[in-house]
Amino acid sequence: MAERLDELVQLGADAFILAGTPHLEEAYRVGEEVLPLVRRHESTQVLRAVG
Repeated sequence: MAERLDELVQLGADAFILAGTPHLEEAYRVGEEVLPLVRRHESTQVLRAVG
């Protein structure tokens, strides 16, 4: 998933809606498992959470 998000950023995407259920648990999973992988990519632009 992190690699695909990085590809989309390179194509010009600047916002994502990441959703899953149950919502609270999925939010924690994305924050703990996905965002750290995305942030490791040097080419990734600044990501921000909107709630």
